[in-house]
Amino acid sequence: MSKRTRGTSSKVRLILGIGGALGVTVVFLVVWLTLNSDALDEGVIDYGFSGEVYRFGQVSHEIVFGEGVSSLLVESVGDYLERVGYFSPAYGGVIQIRSDGDGFDLYLTYPREYWNRTDFRDEVTSIRDDLEANVLMEATQIILVDEDESGIHSMNLNRRANVL
Repeated sequence: MSKRTRGTSSKVRLILGIGGALGVTVVFLVVWLTLNSDALDEGVIDYGFSGEVYRFGQVSHEIVFGEGVSSLLVESVGDYLERVGYFSPAYGGVIQIRSDGDGFDLYLTYPREYWNRTDFRDEVTSIRDDLEANVLMEATQIILVDEDESGIHSMNLNRRANVL
C-alpha cells in the first residue's frame, strides 16, 4: 500500500471520528433542549412565576395563571394591558395573575429604578383601579417584580390590609 493511500485512509478515519463526535454532541443537545423545553411548557419561567401560560401577540406576551383564574379572564386582562400600552408590540412582556380567594394578585414586571417614582406609582395605581372596576371585578392588588443577578425583587402596592 502506498503512503498516499495510507495518508488518505488516516484522514478519512479522522474525519469520520470528528463527524461521530459531532453527531453525539448534536444528539446530546437535542435531548437537553427537549427536556428543558418541557419545563417551559409547564409554565416554569422568569421571575419565579409558575402555572399555566397564556401567550398572545406577535411578540409572545405571557400571562401566567393558576387556580381560580379563568382563561377568559386572562384574555381580558391581556387585552386591557395591551390597550393601555403595558404590553408593547415592540417587545414581549410577562405577568402573573393569582386568585387569593378574596380577589386577585397581579404581578407586573417593571425595572426597580421606577418603583419609587410618584408618577410611575400613580400610573400603576390607575391601572389597578381600572382593572379592578372594569375587568377583574374584584379587589386587586399589584405586586411589582424585577429580577437581576442578585435575585428576584418585589414590592406590593397593596391598598388592602395584609392578612396574617
